[in-house]
Amino acid sequence: MIRRPPRSTLSSSSAASDVYKRQYQRRVRGAERNVAMAKCHITSNMNQRLEEASELIRRVLDTTKHPNLCENVSHTYSDKYLLAELLTNTAIASQINCLSELGMTSDALATLVGWAQDRAVTLSFLCTRRCALNREERRDVESTSRHVTEVVGTSGASGSITHKSVTTVVDFFWDFNASWEVAAYAGTGDDSIRLMSRESRGEVKTSSEYPPYPDVVIESPVEASISFLLSKVAGDMSEIRFRIDREHKDTHTPRRNREVEEAVGSLGRLAEWADAVQRYLIHNLGRVQVVNAVSLDLSQINADGLVSPALPRFEEREATAIEPAAGESATAGIRVAQHASPSQALLAASDVNQLLAEERKAMVRKRTAIEETSPQRTELLSAVEAWWGVVCLHMAAAHRQYCESIEYIESMLRAQLIQAIGKVVTPDDFEEYMRFHSNKIFNQAFRPTPCSYSIRKSPAHSPQGTISIESQPAQSDRIRLPIATSVSHSRHGAPMGIRLSGSTVISIGGGLVVPCPTAH
Repeated sequence: MIRRPPRSTLSSSSAASDVYKRQYQRRVRGAERNVAMAKCHITSNMNQRLEEASELIRRVLDTTKHPNLCENVSHTYSDKYLLAELLTNTAIASQINCLSELGMTSDALATLVGWAQDRAVTLSFLCTRRCALNREERRDVESTSRHVTEVVGTSGASGSITHKSVTTVVDFFWDFNASWEVAAYAGTGDDSIRLMSRESRGEVKTSSEYPPYPDVVIESPVEASISFLLSKVAGDMSEIRFRIDREHKDTHTPRRNREVEEAVGSLGRLAEWADAVQRYLIHNLGRVQVVNAVSLDLSQINADGLVSPALPRFEEREATAIEPAAGESATAGIRVAQHASPSQALLAASDVNQLLAEERKAMVRKRTAIEETSPQRTELLSAVEAWWGVVCLHMAAAHRQYCESIEYIESMLRAQLIQAIGKVVTPDDFEEYMRFHSNKIFNQAFRPTPCSYSIRKSPAHSPQGTISIESQPAQSDRIRLPIATSVSHSRHGAPMGIRLSGSTVISIGGGLVVPCPTAH
């Protein structure tokens, strides 16, 4: 920043600088409020999720177990990593259980896991719609209004004649057929497995000879990679094993590491796939006006009553308590593997597997209720589409819950650090820390100096201003100071000339100064 000496009148540039400074301060205060509101939102969401799942936990687990929100239970920093691993394992197990409801059998899962060892595996949803004219029907429609004419004869007798109009209406009936399938393929599609397929038809009536829909519509395939999920299936194709490499240089916190980032991204793409499938089956096909169709109750297509166990919970256990082995739980389907590192705060894997089993039972009850109240498979929208919509909604909700749980660990860690330090450490604090210690550990000749220099016509003239590079403080009560730099000086060289016009040349001379910023 270039500064001039103060003048006797107010400088317009100074006023503009004050405006920008106030705008920046407002942005900083707004960002601080947003961070605080985000933390409160995450915590309130976790409290709400735990309250919703408390009844399920009391019903499924032993009465002596009382899982609680993590911040209310004493635990170590290593427990946060174990919790992140348990949450990810639970989320993956929940998604695979949902895929099993969509047609992925145990044999298909074993085949896909084998493919995923050396090839990418993709889940694909394909759909085709066809519309063709079936027949024409003509019918006469009488008008609701009548015209009555009274007639008087020559003999004085009277009578009436009634007239009514009849319109011939032509109705066009169209066959609307929809077929869709879900398949998983490896690589470029040389090997594939069809998980589910269905064809349905309906009859659409119009008063125009023009088709209400295109003759053939082949939708773009909706695809999502499931290689990450399959790579975590271990054991006898029924266990999930996810671990965080804590020794890797990119592992910073239980949330900020390569493994969790990959899990969040992979599960997020699968949730987007589920949302796109649900929108096509329920909303796109639901807009088709089918003649004499049994209506589908759309209000029952929801994920109410389906709770994913991926919640950040700890529980207090005695040091002598022995956790049951993962295989002791008599549960079917996919399960979470027992962790090798014991933890007195982490929820036992056997308890999580019981919650996963209860999630599967709740899905079975939900499917039974939908099959009893929804149309049969002959309809365009039947119980099959309704159940797929429910499962897809649950997959998206489970992913959102997993992301909130993982972010809760990071927000909890940040809150604990702030509580331990006593304040929020900003870049201004680090800069002040470096200035203080640089003055102590460096000799005078090598000590970093402020990047601020005087501007003058010649060594004989007084300074006409200063040129400096200043840091922008993050806090509103701090003033801007020149940044600290290590400077390299050189002797006077030949002056540098800058030609402004044919008759004007600016000559810049003096020593050469090369500042190097020293940041924290």
